[in-house]
Amino acid sequence: MDSDNIRELKEKGKYLSVPAGNSMEPLFHDKENVVEIVVPQKPVRPGDIVLFIREDGTSVIHRVVEEAAGGYYIRGDNCMEKEYVPSEKIAGICTRFYIKGRWVSVDDRRYRLYVALWGGLYPVRQLAWKLKKTVRGLIRSE
Repeated sequence: MDSDNIRELKEKGKYLSVPAGNSMEPLFHDKENVVEIVVPQKPVRPGDIVLFIREDGTSVIHRVVEEAAGGYYIRGDNCMEKEYVPSEKIAGICTRFYIKGRWVSVDDRRYRLYVALWGGLYPVRQLAWKLKKTVRGLIRSE
């Protein structure tokens, strides 16, 4: 997201973005979905998808996993590590997204179920990721 898009978000209050990369899979796939980002009108909470700006100016769309003093811990759905983001770096919040030919609100009950299940499965996914990493290390060392 470049400075023109940040300006559009600030001026119009919303912005449509096409996420790139695989950090939000299985929900979003590289350049296949559209997300509507709006200027937050309420406090961000765990489970929300937010747009934040890293120190190097890179914009990222990830999910809030927990609140912290002065900010939040954020992680992509396909990531294992969380990162701290100060509140002032949160530029916007996702209100809906276009997937499989239709718009889905973040208030949709099926989407909220996905958020609960995917978040709840994090310990299992983390264990599987560590196991995969260990096995790869053993294979390489032989």
